[in-house]
Amino acid sequence: MFFIFNLFTLFTFFLLIVDTFTYQGFAHKHLYIDSGVFLLSYLSLALILATNNLRFYPPFFKKINNKILFPFLSLIYLIAIILEKTTYPNFVFTNFHIHRQMLFCLTALSGMIFYITYPHFKKTKNRIIYFLSPLLLIAMYFAHIISPGFFYLITKEDHLLEYTQFLFYFLAGLYSFKNYQVFKKNKTKPHSYLFLFLSISLFFIAFEEISWGQRIIGLETPEKIKTVNYQQEINIHNLDVLQQSLLHHIYIFIGIYGIISGIILRRLPKKYHQFLIFTPQFSLIFCFFAISAMYINMVYFEFLYRLTQGIYTNFILSQEIAETYLAFAFFVYAQSTYNGQKGSKPITTG
Repeated sequence: MFFIFNLFTLFTFFLLIVDTFTYQGFAHKHLYIDSGVFLLSYLSLALILATNNLRFYPPFFKKINNKILFPFLSLIYLIAIILEKTTYPNFVFTNFHIHRQMLFCLTALSGMIFYITYPHFKKTKNRIIYFLSPLLLIAMYFAHIISPGFFYLITKEDHLLEYTQFLFYFLAGLYSFKNYQVFKKNKTKPHSYLFLFLSISLFFIAFEEISWGQRIIGLETPEKIKTVNYQQEINIHNLDVLQQSLLHHIYIFIGIYGIISGIILRRLPKKYHQFLIFTPQFSLIFCFFAISAMYINMVYFEFLYRLTQGIYTNFILSQEIAETYLAFAFFVYAQSTYNGQKGSKPITTG
């Protein structure tokens, strides 16, 4: 079985290399296989196998991919998008005959193999969250291909993803308040105050997501608010002054913090490990990657959307998917912190 899977791996690399260095659609035209769909099918299988704690990549392949191929492809892709940002669209293909979008898919394949082979989890819950997080994004992409109407329905205002965000943020707020109570009982004031602030913030964000129930109760937006609100709603986060730049940078900061904070703290002296409680668990790293990558692209590489073919454009511009990942991450973090702290000894801060 593992032999067949690794042949599957090599064939996926082959399809993407062919499309990258010829033209997008070459594999589909001559081999009758869409390399992009094949890639996502392969990654779906790999993530499902990994969720069941199966190890199927040979050690030498992991070493080559993780230490050489992925860093090399990441550097090449970064150079490619910088060149196209500073020169003109399709500069890379015109001068080097490398299709940038397929180069991204090739880099993503190598990156996901790195993602799959990097960690080892003791807890089943963390392993499931870690490996199923990317699978949700793949499922959403297939939904977009198969039924664009259905995809639009679940991602637009006041529908499935937005109400899912409300639920996750609301529950995260409840668990953060419980954390506040636990730390207050244990007389750990700095921790209790921070979780009280987090709880209030999460409740605020939850109701902001549904515009404080405006559309549920049929409340009309006052004209004065319409003129300064990006979506003409009764909320703060869509005010023009925030939408222009600040809000997107806040998302980027939160995403980067979620990715690197725990990694950095664990490498510092043990006296700093007390602050690990304010960092999310490693299993949530893809959730924070999704939100930071989404808004980094929107802020700094907006031109990429204009170069992307129509079938992908609406999907990659769907902020609701990335924001759902973030809401889920806050919920899991708050719940896990509460489950880990109730009944435990007080944390010392000295």
